Amino acid sequence: MRNSGRVFVGLAGVIAFIITMGIVRAPAFTDAYYHFNAANRVVTGLGFTDAYVWTYIGAVSPLPMPSHLYWMPMTSTLAALGMAVFNAPDQYWAAQVPLAILLWFTAGAAFWLGRRWGGTERHAWAAGLLTLFSPFFIRFWGATDTFAPYAAWGSACLLMMGMAMTQPRVWRWGVVGALAGLAHLTRADGVLLLMIAVGFAVIARLPFRLRAAHVVALIVAYSAMMTPFFARNLAAIGTPLPLGGTQAIWFDEYNDIFNFPPDSSPQTLFVKGLDSFIASRREAFANNAATLIAVEGVIVLLPFMLIGGWVRRRDPSTQPFWVYALGLHLAMTFVFPYPGYRGGLFHSSAALIPFWSVFAIIGMDSAVSYTHLTLPTNREV
Repeated sequence: MRNSGRVFVGLAGVIAFIITMGIVRAPAFTDAYYHFNAANRVVTGLGFTDAYVWTYIGAVSPLPMPSHLYWMPMTSTLAALGMAVFNAPDQYWAAQVPLAILLWFTAGAAFWLGRRWGGTERHAWAAGLLTLFSPFFIRFWGATDTFAPYAAWGSACLLMMGMAMTQPRVWRWGVVGALAGLAHLTRADGVLLLMIAVGFAVIARLPFRLRAAHVVALIVAYSAMMTPFFARNLAAIGTPLPLGGTQAIWFDEYNDIFNFPPDSSPQTLFVKGLDSFIASRREAFANNAATLIAVEGVIVLLPFMLIGGWVRRRDPSTQPFWVYALGLHLAMTFVFPYPGYRGGLFHSSAALIPFWSVFAIIGMDSAVSYTHLTLPTNREV
């Protein structure tokens, strides 16, 4: 089994770099351009600043202004690190190197989960390869966007949370907090991971002192990751986190993200009556259901994913995944409907792919076993 793991790690590394750099060779959409351009400004000595305004939400004047007042800074930081290490400013391939490493890491997490929950090397290999070649994500893993970073930090956080629940140790909860911080630095909705972790740590059937120690470890490690960003924001805009993005709750349509002035509020949404509020959530529900079926479930794998989840339902280490998956879909449907179905859910669901991949393989095995037991044999026919 150890040799099989080594072979997978080596092969997955090669595949991750080929996917990352072979499929995507330049920014192809606004988000990727933003992160790459911001990274290039860091590498060329201009710091975390923007020379232009792409949304007026959270924007300050004059230009250049502090960057990442809407998007979080992790992707740009990683891209800048790659370009700095190779002394290659404005070179997309250098910005992609950290993304390839994180995709490699995510595939390894899927392999480990497949071995642990499935119990065989076949489960491990299938889960790892399904994660690498996830049909809807494969052309985005190499984009200077949040896909690969959030898949790595988010899935690792959920994985470690499950371990901390079954084998509670203070250091494990500390790792969970650090990973939640890295996920939050990647995507604003990453804070949901911290909220879920604190909830599980609080309700654990442990003595109060242990639960308190776990929560403290979580918060301290999370704060250690977030403090530099908090400090930058306090100096630049006077608050630890930009709060303009919460206006997205009140969008009447997605294009409100470009409004000037950025005036989305309960008053602007409900000026059309309650019907507008209900219609926006209904539209998001329909589109996010399609994302669950087609993007996450790849249509044909969704039934097997659900079967696999049911088979593992009594395993406490799967509970963080289910709570996060449910919370994410609810938040992107009912709290942030337009950003949610216009890409937010797609981006954030990257963290779910290693788990869905494992459940799909387990579900297939269970379906085949059930069919074998229930179909008549030749002799019976």
